[in-house]
This record gives sequence, C-alpha cells and structure tokens, in this order.
Amino acid sequence: MGLLHLRSIFPMRFKVKFQENGKIKTKEFYANSLQDLFLLEDFPTTIIKIKKVQHFSLGIKNNTDVYYSFFNELLILLKSHLTLQESIELLQEYQKSPQVIELIDRFLLALSNGKNISDEVKKIDKIHYLIPYFLDTAQRNGNYIDAIEGLCEILLQRKLLKEKLIKVMWYPLVLLCTLIICITVMLFFVLPEFEFIFSQFGNDLPFVTQSFLLFKEYMENFYIHFFIGLFLVIIFLFFIYKFNKKLWDTIMFNHLFFISRLYRLFLYYQLFLTIDIALKSKHKIVDILLFSKYSTSNLYLRAKIENIIKLVHNGTLISKAFEKQNIFDTYILRILKIGDNNNNYKKSFEMLINIVKSTFDKKIDKSSQILEPLLILILGIFLLFIMIAVLSPVWEFSKIA
Repeated sequence: MGLLHLRSIFPMRFKVKFQENGKIKTKEFYANSLQDLFLLEDFPTTIIKIKKVQHFSLGIKNNTDVYYSFFNELLILLKSHLTLQESIELLQEYQKSPQVIELIDRFLLALSNGKNISDEVKKIDKIHYLIPYFLDTAQRNGNYIDAIEGLCEILLQRKLLKEKLIKVMWYPLVLLCTLIICITVMLFFVLPEFEFIFSQFGNDLPFVTQSFLLFKEYMENFYIHFFIGLFLVIIFLFFIYKFNKKLWDTIMFNHLFFISRLYRLFLYYQLFLTIDIALKSKHKIVDILLFSKYSTSNLYLRAKIENIIKLVHNGTLISKAFEKQNIFDTYILRILKIGDNNNNYKKSFEMLINIVKSTFDKKIDKSSQILEPLLILILGIFLLFIMIAVLSPVWEFSKIA
C-alpha cells in the first residue's frame, strides 16, 4: 500500500546521536522528513537518539494532520525493524504537538505496565475515533505494521478529500466575501457622498436610484435585527451539535440537499475504505463490519451499520442488509450483490471505493464550475446596478449645471 509523505517546504534539521567505532557521536542532518533522513547516504546505522531541531513556524495543523504525521513516521521506523517501544521512544525526542505528546505518553505507559494500548489511548480527550480501534486490531493480531499502514491510508485519504473540498470552495467564498464588502462600502461610505445631489431631484430620481436608496434605508433599519437573528441561528445550531449530536448528524446526512449529498459520499468513501483495508487482513465479514462502525463519528450512519451487523449476523446477505437501511444508492447495492454472488467482497469494495471517490470528485468540480461563474455574475450585476443608481443622477445634475 503506497503511502504519500507530505513534505514541508523547507528541510528539517535533525540532531542524531549514534555509535561509530565504539564511540558515541552526534551529528546534524538535513532532510524533508524522517523518512528521507533514513535514505541519506551518510546516515549512520547504529542510532541511539534522533532529535528534530525546531524552527519558528506559524503553521497550525488540525488533529488529522498531526496524527497522520506521527503514525506515518512510526510506520517508517517499524519497517526499519525497530521494536514498537524503540520507535515510540525515538519519536518522543522531538515532538512538540500536545496531542502527540499525550499519545506517546499513553503508548509508553501501556507498554511499561503491560496494559492494552488501545484502552489507554481511548482515555485521551478528543482522540481521533479510528486510532484506538486500529491499535486494538494490531494488538490482537500482533501485526502493528499492517494496522498502522491501514490507519495512515485512511487518515491520508480523509485529509486529501477535505483539502480538495476546501480548495474548490475557497474561491467562491472569496467572491461571496467580496460581494458583501462591496455592498457595505457602497451603502455606508460611497452613497452618503452623493445624497446631496440626490436631494436636488426630490421625487424625480430614476427608479433604479430610488430602489437603491430604499435598500440602503432597509439595511440601516434592520441590519441589527439581521445580525441578532444570525447570532441566534448560530447559537441554536451549536446547541443541537453540542447536546443532540444524533439529531445534528441526521440533519447533516439527510436534509441539507447538495451539502448532504457530498457529506454522504465522504462518509461512504471512509466506510468502504475501512472495510477494504480490513478485508486485506482476512477477518470474518461480521468482524469487519463491526470494525467498520468506527470509520465514522456520524451517529446516524453508525446506527445503520449496527443494523447491518445484526442482519448479517442473523444470516442476511450483505447486499440485502445494506438495502434495508434505505440510505445507499442503487449502484452500491448492485455491486454488493455481485459480491454476494461470487463471494468476492474484496473486489466489490475496491470498485465502490473508486466509484464513490470519482463521484465525489465530479460533484465537487461541477459545483465549482457552477458556483464561480454564478457569483461572478451576481457581483457584476450588483456593481452595474450601483453604477447606474449612483451615476444616473450625477449625469443629470451635470447637464442641469
């Protein structure tokens, strides 16, 4: 399974303590990542300690980025035939992220006391929900490399999908902000400069100018009500999210039209990717479905997966169990039926991963192709409307003068 390592723009500086000819030496190396460090021609073989020399940075990573970086580096060390404890201790030396430091502490506590690692990791506040279950699988089958490789793959794909969504939505968001700024500037800074000229016309102002002035008056009288209303809506949504997550997840999954469609595809991709990775470990299908429940934090989808597990446990075919949930598209059920018929679920879920990702990408690209020209058109129409509304009386006034 190929894993991409995201390189930083500037090389990292590592201080390496190693043994050579019976002597302890320290030397600094430059590399784009821990992985590249091990590929350097002059890199020593007998390592005692690696320390990353931190340099100032304003970059802020979210939890997924932080955990992906940590587990990807852990995977590299494990593949270098270091033990789990040796790998964790090496990584401990240069960590600055509070999340990773706590994760490493839990690892070492479990290893030193002979406890279950996943049980210790679950105690971390706001730990990524996939991590404990991959670690539990690793500890049960004794294969940390495959489990962590699978975890890295899911975290990476999740990160890439989010980045694509943010990248596509960024330009429309900038256009929308530009439109709002233009409206604000024109209404409250530009228009007052021309009100003296407008007053000379009385009721003989052009219709477009009168409309613009009415809009300004409306905004002056009701903008406080608008912001209060917006604030109350945000508080209401926050209350639902904080105190009734299942309702929030249900709304996100079903009732936000195009957004819900994208969100469902995102969740399906994570679900099928998790199942596909678990299938490679040759677990029983019921155990795989039980494991896949933790591919998402969406409580609505989790409840549906639990229903699927119960049905499959009672002898229902996979495709029928999925069909009875009434949330999966026809093409998903059709491909699962093929898996039922030839008993090759691995191929079916690989097909689903490719189809769902392709559909997600197409919808993102299509939304971008529609939103960007639409917002540019709205911005252009508004600016044209302002120009006509403001300049028409000015032209008339100049003729009179």
